[in-house]
Amino acid sequence: MTAAELKLFFLLFYSLWPYYLVAVNISHLPGFNGELPFRLETGYVTMDEETGAELFYYFVESERNPNEDPLLLWLIGGPGCSGFNGLALDMGPLRFKADDFDGKLPTIVANPYAWTKLASMIFLDWPIGTGFSYSRNHKDYFTDDVHAKKLIYGFLKKWFLDHPHFLSNPFYMGGESYGGKMATLVAHEIVEGNEGGPQPLVNIKGYLVGNAITGDKVDKNSQVPHAYGLGIIPKEIYKLITKGCVGEDYVKPQNAACAAHLNVFNDYLSEINIYSILDPKCSDEPSSLEEIVGAGRSLEENSAQSLAQPSIPDTSCINGDLLANYWANNHLVRKALQIKEGTRGRWHRCDSNVYCDVLK
Repeated sequence: MTAAELKLFFLLFYSLWPYYLVAVNISHLPGFNGELPFRLETGYVTMDEETGAELFYYFVESERNPNEDPLLLWLIGGPGCSGFNGLALDMGPLRFKADDFDGKLPTIVANPYAWTKLASMIFLDWPIGTGFSYSRNHKDYFTDDVHAKKLIYGFLKKWFLDHPHFLSNPFYMGGESYGGKMATLVAHEIVEGNEGGPQPLVNIKGYLVGNAITGDKVDKNSQVPHAYGLGIIPKEIYKLITKGCVGEDYVKPQNAACAAHLNVFNDYLSEINIYSILDPKCSDEPSSLEEIVGAGRSLEENSAQSLAQPSIPDTSCINGDLLANYWANNHLVRKALQIKEGTRGRWHRCDSNVYCDVLK
């Protein structure tokens, strides 16, 4: 940018900032012993002033050199899985301790292998209705890939308006599962925006994709040989499917015999944890929260009862996924993260009810 362009950009930034973003710095979190050893910011970016649609995010500065280290915007899959998964369950700087959980507030510790040791990262709750992102208009809860990529790109540009000092950092778009698919679409949107769009220009250097969804037919059809290779299904079932389902779409088979074989295959899958076959199949939704956080009642009203009547699950099922739901639904946590009261009811690590019209 020239000096004149920079001056114009900052004038634009200061005039628009109050309407776009509300952010807070977090130095302490419930369940974490002491001050956080990294800079954590949470906030809302307004995507539609008329409907009140806001995307919630977690931002962690690089612990090495935030002025020069890369910046990543990371998308989780689902759609409907919160960016908190990245922050505390994947490559982010936090981890849950499962061995001392007593049914109350889970303990969190620092992750020594976090990507944020070397890069700054934004973890986004997308689409609207995921995590703590919300809108006053139910129409904002319905989206498709085309709208979603524009929404995410719009979020990023508005985020940069509040963080202009990161514009010169190398930027990478990233995501996993359905978020991996969206990462490529958003990266393309960014490149096209840089070529002909308004400021700010994003210094994009590439994109990262982890275990991305490619399409129902490809992903579903590949499950059978994968399951056989892992010893999940016997050779007899594998042969029946591979011989009886030639040319079939495993999601919607037309051949009756093929459909019957696939039903047997799905019965095998229903008995295991398909995301981690060596771990027990467990729910990450605490049943006690269903009873305590009732419809139409706030978490604040139920906080005392929530802490007084813990329900400890089977120890074999106590893992980070489960503890995330306990932690994020605690009233002390919501207060620390500065979640806007009345915007979201029960928090879900992954909410299958979040609707996304997947373009095939």
